[in-house]
Amino acid sequence: MGETLLKFSFTEFERDPSGRDLYAYLTVRAIAGEFRGQCKCVVVARDFEFFLSELDVLAATSQGQAQLKAGWGHSESMQLTFAPHGSRGHIAVRVFLRDLYDPVSDLRFEGSFVTEPQPVARFAANIRDALRAEQRGDVELYVR
Repeated sequence: MGETLLKFSFTEFERDPSGRDLYAYLTVRAIAGEFRGQCKCVVVARDFEFFLSELDVLAATSQGQAQLKAGWGHSESMQLTFAPHGSRGHIAVRVFLRDLYDPVSDLRFEGSFVTEPQPVARFAANIRDALRAEQRGDVELYVR
C-alpha cells in the first residue's frame, strides 16, 4: 500500500488590524502510496476551531463529520472531510488539493484513506496547539 500522510506546514500567522481574526498560512501535503499533492492556503483560526471541535466529537464517538475548506481569496484549493467508516470506529479521510499557482496545468490531488480515531485525535490536538502558540512547523496525520 505504501506511505499515507496528511501534513499541515504552518508557515505564518497574521492578525487582522482589529486583532479579532487570526489567519494561518499553511502548505498542505498529502501522500497516498505513489500519489502526491500539495497546495498553499489560508485558514481563519475560527474556521479551524469549528473544524477541530467537530473532529474531537468524531474521534470520541465515531459520529458526525468534520470538514475544512480553504484557499486564497475566493478560490478553494483545499477541502478535507473526516467521516465515520464502517462499524468498527474507523474514520475515513477524504482530501482534495488544487495548486492555484499553476493555472495552466491545473494540478489536482484527490484521494482518501481510512485511519483509527486515536491518530485523528492527536492530529486535532497538535493543530490546536500550533494555533494557540501561533507556532510555525509541521503537524502530521500518518497512517501505517
